[in-house]
Amino acid sequence: MRNELENIERVERFLNNEMSQTERSAFEQELSTDAELQGLTENMDALRKAVFRHELRTKIERNSKGGNGFGKSAIVGMIMVGIGALLWLFWPASTPLKQSPVEATTVLVGHEEVFDTAEETVDTTLVEVVPVVKSLPSKKQESQPTTENEERVAEHAFTLGGHTLWTEPDIQTFQFRSGEGATIEGKDGMLVIVPSDAFVDENGKPLSGKVEFKLVEALSIQEMVLYKLKTVSNGAPLESGGMFYTEATVDGKVANINPKRPLYIEIPTTEKKMGMMAFKGVVDKAGNINWVDPNPLKKYLVRLPLADLDFLPPGFEAEVKGNMPFLNYKTASAEVIDSLYYSLKNVEKEDKRTLPKRWSPGGETRDYAKSEIACGIRPTTVEAIKTEEYSQTFIATKEFEARIALLHKLEDGNPLVEIYLNHLTKDLYISDSLVAEMVDDGYEETFKLWAREKLTNVKDAPLYQKRLSEYYVKKTGELSKARRQLAAELAEKNKRELDALYEQATGTSGRLEANASLFRSLPNPSVATGNVYSIPWANMGWGNIDRYYKLLDGGTTETQITVQNRPKNTSVTQWLGAINTYTDLIPTANGFRAVFPKNQKTSSKTHVFAIAKIDSTYMWGLKHYDPYQDPSIRFEMATASIADIKNDLRRVNANFGMLKRHLAWKEEQAKQAIIWATQARQKREAWMKQREELFASYKDEFRRQREIELTLKKLRKAAFPCSETNISSMVVEEPLQTEPDTYVIVEDMPTYPGGDAALLQFISENTVYPEEAKSKGISGTPYVSYVVDQTGSVINPQVVRSSGNQALDQEALRVISLIKGFTPGRQRGQPVAVQFTMPVRFWLN
Repeated sequence: MRNELENIERVERFLNNEMSQTERSAFEQELSTDAELQGLTENMDALRKAVFRHELRTKIERNSKGGNGFGKSAIVGMIMVGIGALLWLFWPASTPLKQSPVEATTVLVGHEEVFDTAEETVDTTLVEVVPVVKSLPSKKQESQPTTENEERVAEHAFTLGGHTLWTEPDIQTFQFRSGEGATIEGKDGMLVIVPSDAFVDENGKPLSGKVEFKLVEALSIQEMVLYKLKTVSNGAPLESGGMFYTEATVDGKVANINPKRPLYIEIPTTEKKMGMMAFKGVVDKAGNINWVDPNPLKKYLVRLPLADLDFLPPGFEAEVKGNMPFLNYKTASAEVIDSLYYSLKNVEKEDKRTLPKRWSPGGETRDYAKSEIACGIRPTTVEAIKTEEYSQTFIATKEFEARIALLHKLEDGNPLVEIYLNHLTKDLYISDSLVAEMVDDGYEETFKLWAREKLTNVKDAPLYQKRLSEYYVKKTGELSKARRQLAAELAEKNKRELDALYEQATGTSGRLEANASLFRSLPNPSVATGNVYSIPWANMGWGNIDRYYKLLDGGTTETQITVQNRPKNTSVTQWLGAINTYTDLIPTANGFRAVFPKNQKTSSKTHVFAIAKIDSTYMWGLKHYDPYQDPSIRFEMATASIADIKNDLRRVNANFGMLKRHLAWKEEQAKQAIIWATQARQKREAWMKQREELFASYKDEFRRQREIELTLKKLRKAAFPCSETNISSMVVEEPLQTEPDTYVIVEDMPTYPGGDAALLQFISENTVYPEEAKSKGISGTPYVSYVVDQTGSVINPQVVRSSGNQALDQEALRVISLIKGFTPGRQRGQPVAVQFTMPVRFWLN
């Protein structure tokens, strides 16, 4: 299989009539059988024609304004003759000319976008990855050297924050009252939380009134090129995670940000990289940006409703759904899934290990419970943490959801969960660090990475928590709804269709061919549903999420670049997709030089762009190549409209940039849904078959027992003809069911004088917070089991779940032992013993 880059170059040579007769014949033969190659050729042919028509139109307009003595009719006549000659040169006889309108194809995920081609405006929502196609110059147009006197290089007409751009920026404007604040979501997924009263004037005086807030997102290759946003800090290359621009006025007055009430910014990313920092953009007198003053990122945890979080073992829900119907359950609702999980009991083993002192919140050594589960997490633990008690802690976050999903797989999952429960008031990364020291089997690296993220606590985001929670609930709800819709679509497919999709999703290519409809119901990834870079931000103007990249360590390799038909002041830049770096090229006597790390492959994700503006006309060219295969490259610039340039950059972005990553994320979501749906169907089919076999076996056994019973009856009748009553005396009676010594639920439960409120008041009034625990700031909740016997007395109190601190456990045991005066419980009118479990909460304000 040829790769995409090779096919693009072959099509260019074919359309340029640069192939030998043998190559052309072989290519035409392949073209007649390869639908993908046909589509690629048609797309490049259409774009080529669009550029050619634009060049002719530009020349007509220039000549019509000149004083060369030719009238418009004469010019048009000459152009028509020229068109015929150029078409004869451009397109071979075997390639018919098409009269259909120009088609413009791009990746548009989640929204519709309208953009101009050279011929007309096209509205497209195609979800398709198309090849990168450069704007080709007319073959008649030779590369003529130019002089400074012959060309007129225009000054940039577009500026933003003092920085010069190639095109007008896409400014998003939001209006709100300063006293109310705002939750702002950019079109490309950037989130800005503006707290109330966040703005001050140049003297630091608070501003109140109507806010006009402007936001520009530059998260893709397209914006970085068009906005001239190079990733360089004092000459050192940076790896970018996205750039942005903010500006605000309050009642028309220029506003700054109150450093005590900064904005909180989150930028989505498909791959979160360590070492990223937030840089401020400083614009020099020439209108260029230098990225300075790097600050570490800071991610605030966002509380979500516990009901929206999945704390069950990965795959458990799919297993339940695959085994429906079960008993009286027809479908697997959330309530049924939870109920079945909480009813499970895990295998237990003896475990008397003593954990290191650094684990314990008070610093004391501690023996874990003598009976620990063999692996994973106790269902009772999961049930306990999905209660209101934990709703205001980091337990109620997506971050902890990710951690508990991994802990379910570990042998010591339950004691490791307790580490998090014992450190709820501390930053999350502290628990991550402790767990990382104890896990093995390759999982320690994951917890170390989490620890290095330095995630804090929900208590650290008082300015933003309410808005963040509301936004995250909304976005995660949208994704859940889309997933349910996708699941419903998959459920309607027959077995053959679903198996075909499963083969595509799990095959060697891993691609879902021709199933774009599966993606349309899914939203783009957002800060609430994927990875994110985040920072409190107290600056107006340009910002950038970057990290330093030591590009040339370990040696270099170079590519020589020649740009033909290049105006003198052309900007020639390069995008290294493998490291998200956008920089200038190094000028040489005959062109430019690109330098790459010697030992790092960047594949074909390297692109060079050439752009200039002469009066109102753009000159443009681009080339993508593999620096480890191409020691020198050559490409040509041609006149192009801004729409042509944007189309080219969209195609780069679609194949290598943010749009491709969005599409890949959606495809991964769809593939996972297909895998789950297929596996659930397979499990359900296997379970139904097993049930049938079970019922058949039961019927056989029933028939056998019935046969024995009837045969014995006949034999007894023959042996004892005088008395058929003897038959009953030979039947073996089942043993009588005995009543349990201690109940959990009875008809009339024990009651305390004054009810539960009086019981809680008694415990509160008689509990003494241990001084040792109080002085060390230790909190916890021991669970004490006790029995109310037939006389109403409390007997056999014992700690069934430790708080992690012996002093707290002993105090809870002491106060429960003091309880007296219960009215005993009754079963069938008789007093009986009933067991209870009481949590005793020790909490420091």
